[in-house]
Amino acid sequence: MHGRQGAGTAMARRSSCERTVRGARRRAAGNVRRSTREKATYNEKDKGAARAPSTSQPTSQASRRGNVRATSIHMAHGSRRKLDLAALTIADEQPPAAAVTVEHVLLFDFEGTCDASDAGLSRLQQCALHEIIEFPALWLDAHTGAVRGTFHEYVRPTEGADGDGAARPLSTFCTNLTGITQEQVDSASPLAEVVSRFLQWVASCGLTEALADGSALLIAHGGWDLGDQLPIEAARKQLALPAWLGSRTYSDLKVLFALEYSGASSTSLRGMLQALGLEPEGRAHSGIDDCRNLARVVEWLISRGADLGHTHRAGEMLRGHRAGLRPGDWACEA
Repeated sequence: MHGRQGAGTAMARRSSCERTVRGARRRAAGNVRRSTREKATYNEKDKGAARAPSTSQPTSQASRRGNVRATSIHMAHGSRRKLDLAALTIADEQPPAAAVTVEHVLLFDFEGTCDASDAGLSRLQQCALHEIIEFPALWLDAHTGAVRGTFHEYVRPTEGADGDGAARPLSTFCTNLTGITQEQVDSASPLAEVVSRFLQWVASCGLTEALADGSALLIAHGGWDLGDQLPIEAARKQLALPAWLGSRTYSDLKVLFALEYSGASSTSLRGMLQALGLEPEGRAHSGIDDCRNLARVVEWLISRGADLGHTHRAGEMLRGHRAGLRPGDWACEA
């Protein structure tokens, strides 16, 4: 019994020694791995100073502090070296961007070729098939809503139904809806010339720099005008547009109104005017008349102190809009 106890004691000592050795090896291996991670972390930190700023959303101050804490804890477990928290905070901090006051608004409401058969086509299929035939824009004072200038031209279609170069005639449906006649578009200029004269008008109003720096804002009623039809048609016709006239640089009046007037049952032009107790003026689906009526809605929003900033319809939820349509969808609704 005593001999077996002695042997057992010896075996226990060897087992304990082996466990100690194995533990020491594991700790040593762990220190090597942590040292490697530490070196990589410091290398990444050094490289980060030369990297371009991230294009992701700005990180909040609380998030930055959280990132600093997480990094310092990781380093504390891996090394006796101290992380330079002050240097990391300075590298992370970005000076706040100066707020730009919106001084001007350009309001659009195009009209395009259309036909009764379009009911079976998606919005983008319609854009690929049709052309802008009326190009109106109103320049509004962003503080009062007052109209300061007007651009308005009809546009001659140039694309044929079978690619034969002969423009399609306007459908009876289109003329009845918009009031635009074949004679009006036949005597008009093609889109490239109209856009060129529009840009000259913008420059003559002194708005080119304001549009570039964000102190002038584009607004359209839905996504069809500036978000879909103009960029799609311009690309198809190899027509270059300035960056500020891009498909994601405008505010959607439907979204602006729905966010400000939560009880509205419709964001159609007629629905917005009705909600405000206003009667429509002029002809429905005349681009210039629609622009003038939309300007009355913008004036109301300005009087309420509403934020007219870019809504980018894909990132907004529209309340009060008809079921089944996204904020940018277009329908023949007066």
